[in-house]
Amino acid sequence: MKILIASPEAVPYAKTGGLADVAGALLKELRLKHEKAFLVLPLYTVIKSKYKLYATGKTIVVKIGNAQYKGKIFCSAKDENPEAYFIECDELYGRPELYGTSAGDYADNAIRFIFFSRAVLELCLTMRIKPDVIHCNDWQTALIPLYLKSLYKDNSHFARTSTVFTVHNMGYQGIFEASVLFYAGLGRDYFIPERLEFYGKLNLMKAGLLYSDLITTVSETYAHEIQLAEYGFGLDGVLRKRAGDLYGIMNGIDYAEWAPERDAFIPSKYDVDDPGGKLRCRKILTQKAAFAKEKLPVAAIISRLSSQKGIDLVMSSIDALVAMGMNIIVLGKGEALYERF
Repeated sequence: MKILIASPEAVPYAKTGGLADVAGALLKELRLKHEKAFLVLPLYTVIKSKYKLYATGKTIVVKIGNAQYKGKIFCSAKDENPEAYFIECDELYGRPELYGTSAGDYADNAIRFIFFSRAVLELCLTMRIKPDVIHCNDWQTALIPLYLKSLYKDNSHFARTSTVFTVHNMGYQGIFEASVLFYAGLGRDYFIPERLEFYGKLNLMKAGLLYSDLITTVSETYAHEIQLAEYGFGLDGVLRKRAGDLYGIMNGIDYAEWAPERDAFIPSKYDVDDPGGKLRCRKILTQKAAFAKEKLPVAAIISRLSSQKGIDLVMSSIDALVAMGMNIIVLGKGEALYERF
């Protein structure tokens, strides 16, 4: 089976959060099971600076509004089944970060990922790849299922292609002004509540939820929670309507990567038979953090620093948690408000 994983990030190439870990680990596992799986990613600056890639000599052209954007196709290896393809468009992806800086998201993120969604499909045509499944991840790739059922619906190349859309975080939905519909190449008939309209704006995640063949999310519990008003961020009704196509699949981890018995990045290795190194790691961590009382429980949070991740709740509770007798470490990048906290 040919499985195309379209993702805005994936380890080891580019990462801001857990989506990258899941996409990269899923690719690895599928290929171990002898599936013809591969990634398609934007060619960010961070990837160019770290990895040797190979030009395919192929270029795609995508019309976005009244402008045309060119994308050069690169791959991870010179063989018939590379693990990853990359779309180079320096105008859109030649930047220091993936989605934005501490000052905020890039103003043209809608165009950046409208282009990427179209580019994934154009890559398939140009490279003569007929995927059985296109696995889309979060709002940045949510237009792909819709495009397959609209702009590309009569293209026989995709006649046997199905789509899966995975929601990693309902808090990030890709909500933009209605004018973005023009850049997406979609008519005004899509700007209705039954389609992509969302309280007067355009919601790109709705495209994935409405038009993909199947929907998955990161656990059975989360699959239930996002159908509730409290956790659905306004899309709980859409998810309830598609409940029969919604599956919760628990995220796994790559045990070859997350292995403290051979991890070169921790000061003392350990395993289940010899856990002593864990205590040594903890001691060094508390010393580097300069905690006044090293023996108190330590809570560590590694996350993008944004309100969608609930960091505002953490920050508002820190004083109370410290008063209860806890040491707290927060690691991440994101909104300037929280980076300066």
